[in-house]
Amino acid sequence: MRRRFLPHPAAALVAVLLAFSGAARPEELAGIFMPDRLEVEGRNLLLNGLGLREATIFKVDVYVAGLYLERKTSDPEDILALTQALQIKMKFLRSVSRKDIVEAWDEGFEKHAGVDRRFYRDGLQSLDGWMSDMSKGDTMTYTYLAHEATLRVEVNDEIQGLIPGPEFTRSFLRVWIGPNVTWNKLKRGLLGAQLAK
Repeated sequence: MRRRFLPHPAAALVAVLLAFSGAARPEELAGIFMPDRLEVEGRNLLLNGLGLREATIFKVDVYVAGLYLERKTSDPEDILALTQALQIKMKFLRSVSRKDIVEAWDEGFEKHAGVDRRFYRDGLQSLDGWMSDMSKGDTMTYTYLAHEATLRVEVNDEIQGLIPGPEFTRSFLRVWIGPNVTWNKLKRGLLGAQLAK
């Protein structure tokens, strides 16, 4: 009689993990799912964290943002060094007018960029010009490729334009994760706190 050899439980687990290692698994926040990895211009980016943006004293949910990096980190300065490709994806949980979005960008840069306005003035003007009314489910995507040193802006997967220079992108990122940020829940989420739970 031939004996049947059953695989060791650990070996079986490894086999399952290997079988699914190439598949992107979704992470969820506030009912929004984002893949744990994606490919951008031939680069494999990992979901560093998910954050929820709330507005007004009533804590109204506005959007969920995901920060993708080539190398995960919880250190804002490591991200601000701009030595790797990165992407921020936003998915709106409610409708927001173009006027409110532009005002939010202007206020965010003014309060959180941490540099003289001349370093981001022209780029912010371009960014504001590409904004539009957003409905629930709409998306914005911001992609930085270190070798190109430009920030690509997309609204609902349509490229609106490119903003050159690392100075603007660094100011842009400080609005999200800089030392002067006041929406700490969003910042902590992007830096990985939500996924670490």
